[in-house]
Amino acid sequence: MTEGADQVKRKRIPQSDAAYARDAHLQWWYFDAAFDDGHRLLTYFLPGFKGRIENQAMDDPFLNVVLKRPDGVIVREPRSFPPSEFFPRTGDFGARFGGDCSATFEEGPEEGDLGRYILEAKAGRLGYELVLTPDAPPWSPFGPPAQIPRWGMMLARRSLSTQDYFHYAPFVPRGRMEGKMVLDGEAFDVRGTGYHEQGRISFPLYEFTEAWYWLHIEHPPWTILTGTTVHTPGFLKPKKETRGGFAYVQKEGKRLLAAADISGFLVNWQRIDKHAPRPGAEMSMAWNADVKLSRPGLLVQARVLSNEVLECMPFYYHEETTVTPYWSQSVARAEVSILQGARRVEFEAECVLETMVSGSVGNLKDPA
Repeated sequence: MTEGADQVKRKRIPQSDAAYARDAHLQWWYFDAAFDDGHRLLTYFLPGFKGRIENQAMDDPFLNVVLKRPDGVIVREPRSFPPSEFFPRTGDFGARFGGDCSATFEEGPEEGDLGRYILEAKAGRLGYELVLTPDAPPWSPFGPPAQIPRWGMMLARRSLSTQDYFHYAPFVPRGRMEGKMVLDGEAFDVRGTGYHEQGRISFPLYEFTEAWYWLHIEHPPWTILTGTTVHTPGFLKPKKETRGGFAYVQKEGKRLLAAADISGFLVNWQRIDKHAPRPGAEMSMAWNADVKLSRPGLLVQARVLSNEVLECMPFYYHEETTVTPYWSQSVARAEVSILQGARRVEFEAECVLETMVSGSVGNLKDPA
């Protein structure tokens, strides 16, 4: 499926679809930004998780703030909140976490306006007051409902009566992030390019996937998003060399590719290699990858080489798992080649490669 800017007037995913869901096993509101001064921000709110993040209390709402400075130093500050200090908005996106952290959405004054997200947080040495203004409308691999259709969930859960769900949508594939960051009590103004996604799932991740991989390349005027999963044992799988997934490619406000494809023809994660950490370094779940995204008239190829860990966070369920679950992001270099019609563009860009191992066991081995 391809779309021009004048075709994006289709039904949008309403913000109410991302409201806090009390029955979610996991819900996340994720934001990242690459600022013009060289800082890189990773931050996310977990309104709900039936489990715990490393060194945090079980079932508590959670916030993580990670800042990479221009000199390469990375500051990480997690923070959890007792349930009594969590106040979700009713029937709409947003919540207050404690008295000094919040994520909210404001609609624009005119019809068709994409609105803006307002973020406030304090966690240890870090803090921020930021506004993210979308440049592109929300999109989901699952279409405007932004969740796996019922027939898909019946197959995934092996049940005709299942009420389970998996909701996922990049609500801001690309936007402008600006405001104020605070590090060690000193505030400084920032502006740059931002991204935001929301997701929730009603059952444990390890029952759905062994692992997922996600790639975000931002190199104006190009935005490239893609992801893939490794299904749990018992699912029909394509051969390793043709792992499908989803893809979103945009150039100068025009969508060139927006597709979900399990066949590997349009979306093909051709190679995923483990990237082992240096001896004595922190554990890394980062992987290198070769990715090909295509449709008639467009071919995008990216070779991704991870070079440092941005965040690597173990997490735990109430139940024991065979391997320790991890969520991780690495800063990587992407060598990108794009053939659009008869024109070829090549560039290198810093990007983010995300990996998650859910705790189920199959073809994956414990990275420890």
